[in-house]
Amino acid sequence: MIGMVTTYENGGHLPHSRTKVLMLNLTGLEKLADKAGGSTGKTTRMVGGLRVGGSWVTRLYKDEEALLQAFDDFMIQEDPSLVTGFEVGESLRVLLGRAEALKMRTFGTFSRRRGEKISVKSQQSYGAKWVKDKPRMSATTNQEGTEVHCPGRVVLDLMRVIQMSEALRLYTLGDISMHVLGRTFEVLDTGSVEALLTEEDSINWARAMEAGLSPAVLALDVIAKKNAVAELVEIARVTGMSLAHVYIRGQMARVTSLLQIHASRQGVVVPTSTDGLLDKAALGKSALLLDPSQPSPSNPEGIGTVGLHTNPVAVLDFRSLYPSIMIHHNLCYSTLIRNPSETRTCPIKDGIFSTPIGACFVKSEVRRGVIPSLLADLLEARSQAQKVLKEPYVSEGQRRVLDARQKAFKLAANAVYGFTGATVNSLFSREIGDSVLALGREYMSHVISLVGKDHPELKVVYGDTDSVFVEYPAWTSEAAETHSKELLTPALNKQLPSRVQLKHEKVLAPLLLQHIRRYAGYEYVNRVPGESPRFNRRSLHIKGMEAVARNSMPFLVNMMEDTLAIILTSGASSGQGDLEAVKETIRQQVAALMTNKIDLYSLTWTKGLWRLGEYDAKLPHVHLVEKLESQDPRRQFRVGERVAYVFVQREANAPLYRKAESPPLALTNNMTLDLMEYLKQIRMPMVRMLQLVMPMAEAEELFKPSYRAAPAGKVSGVSSISHFFAIDTGLRCLNCRTKLPKTREKNIKRHDRSQGGLERAGTRLCASCKDAPLKCILPCQEALRFCETEHQKAYSHCSRCQRGSRHWKVRCFNETCPVMYHREKFAYEREQAALKVEEMEAALSPYV
Repeated sequence: MIGMVTTYENGGHLPHSRTKVLMLNLTGLEKLADKAGGSTGKTTRMVGGLRVGGSWVTRLYKDEEALLQAFDDFMIQEDPSLVTGFEVGESLRVLLGRAEALKMRTFGTFSRRRGEKISVKSQQSYGAKWVKDKPRMSATTNQEGTEVHCPGRVVLDLMRVIQMSEALRLYTLGDISMHVLGRTFEVLDTGSVEALLTEEDSINWARAMEAGLSPAVLALDVIAKKNAVAELVEIARVTGMSLAHVYIRGQMARVTSLLQIHASRQGVVVPTSTDGLLDKAALGKSALLLDPSQPSPSNPEGIGTVGLHTNPVAVLDFRSLYPSIMIHHNLCYSTLIRNPSETRTCPIKDGIFSTPIGACFVKSEVRRGVIPSLLADLLEARSQAQKVLKEPYVSEGQRRVLDARQKAFKLAANAVYGFTGATVNSLFSREIGDSVLALGREYMSHVISLVGKDHPELKVVYGDTDSVFVEYPAWTSEAAETHSKELLTPALNKQLPSRVQLKHEKVLAPLLLQHIRRYAGYEYVNRVPGESPRFNRRSLHIKGMEAVARNSMPFLVNMMEDTLAIILTSGASSGQGDLEAVKETIRQQVAALMTNKIDLYSLTWTKGLWRLGEYDAKLPHVHLVEKLESQDPRRQFRVGERVAYVFVQREANAPLYRKAESPPLALTNNMTLDLMEYLKQIRMPMVRMLQLVMPMAEAEELFKPSYRAAPAGKVSGVSSISHFFAIDTGLRCLNCRTKLPKTREKNIKRHDRSQGGLERAGTRLCASCKDAPLKCILPCQEALRFCETEHQKAYSHCSRCQRGSRHWKVRCFNETCPVMYHREKFAYEREQAALKVEEMEAALSPYV
């Protein structure tokens, strides 16, 4: 495990002649096993710093050249088979660059091929032209990384592993720690670490060492949590790829390797291209989607089932629908009859199957296809692995390996159809791709018609690709689940091929159906007869809505989840959502937003940067990237990197993209947020959902402030409420904001924080407030105590989070941690509240 601290910020790039490596942390596992069993041994060598005690060995070197040489020697002596870390390729690139700048000619020869230097090159999932032509296909998948050539050793970038397995808002170490491990992570910027190392103090040195060690320790914990090494090995075993290429190459490379291996066992050669052999036209079919929208002249296929369904809805899914279709109907390159007209003179007419699009394939009795036999083997192997997993004699270590194995089989099987239907694939076949989609539509339509014919008391309210939603009018959730499991699903399966079968997935009660692939519902989890249904956030299923979109800001996610919870829980008991409770919840959250009671973390949006310099429109996150790179040339963003931004106040009528700003910059510079823009951004998705249970006019009215508001508020600050009152040139009472007579304005300077200003503050109170001093000072003191309490809570949490002593000063600036934003917000508000108390005391001093 490699961790490194250099003289530039994370993500920044300086010429290697100006960069300096301050610290290297090398952490290793002697053997991989269950951490809970205590059999995982840790050894490390931290070079360039100091740490006292524990099992960590620290070595201090006189200069950077000696540090790099020690790293080179360590790799040769310890001879690791696996080298990993977060963005480990970029770390090795920096080390190679520094060695070249220092003229260390022999550095980097620690591959297992004697005398050969390692090399690092940039690697991107898709080219710029392809990304621009197919933006939807590249979105969320186009990533820029590094490929390390180190013969004899496997270099595994953990960042790539997380990107492929977790859909996070940001891929920083703090975000990874929070979502993968469930704990916060202390982040010290390079400037803080460098400052600690310059202090002649062993405590500061120890803290700097802890900061450098943290990423390496985090990487170890992530490897254990994600079972990364076992999954790497199992995917390589299943696909036949080398360990080094598993996470560098895409799914097409995996399926190509798997197909070539399986075909060779059957004596079949796989061509490198099908140009001139297969139809290369784009797919003309699509999966079946039942549109729940209301039918209209522009949308005649709508079935009018949108809205709140308080009756239980059973969800039935096909088991591996597309692989099952390819197996059952023997769809393969090797069974495709290129010219269907030849089937008229074919002596084995009964051995030919024609798909709904007119493509013809020979049946398995005549010739078994390579792809069907491959898929059958994969699904059977996965079933065997899952069966062994359930055995009681399996140890924890074996269980982790078997789980990784069944996941590898599943990934490979699910990727095969996408391989045949991808137009960018050299083996793309429209006949196979469209045939699978058309047959999938037929099976879905067949199931829907069977439900309507054999079970007229039930109603299909939605269908999507391989899922059917069946409503049970006037049934209880328990009865619906029992009927779906024991009667409906088996009855439907009897009328389907043995390879293409349904399974009962869950019961949603109630269900809010918004649009195609947009719905929310509570899964029925009651297992005790007579008890009322148990609702919690873990049983709330949301699909396609902004509440589960990682681009959405946390404030919108929480507001939508809270609203859905009220609608669904009240709808289950009353037959309709508690609209008054919904309205009150939204009013409270809108008021909290407009009075600046929401932390900056909850108001942060994120977007992916899927290409550089190729966008046709001005987008907020793209404009912010360009601005940050122009301000600091060291900060170079990569393709696939996710960008966080907030909306701040700009000049009047400024376009949206100009309002985007980096959250850390907005926080440290106390910039003014454009709260009216935030209200506008949350209004559309919320109204789109609320109009299903209330008139649109009522829904839109909820997002109109009920008080006079200016279009912005401070990032933090108790006094920011003043920004939401109408701006005037008159002087107002410090306490009740009553406008004072103009005769007093002549001798008063507004916003004067000098001593003279405090002495004259007595004239800033109206007559009624002068007669009630306690009513003036007590709210200010309570606000100060509240800010002090909130800041102390956040500060205590941060002190417990940091590695080392809790008595160290908190220096963490983790921009993905809500606690950090909370701490900084109330640190500022505490200062403002203290000034308010001081000013009020000075104003009241002549009267008490």
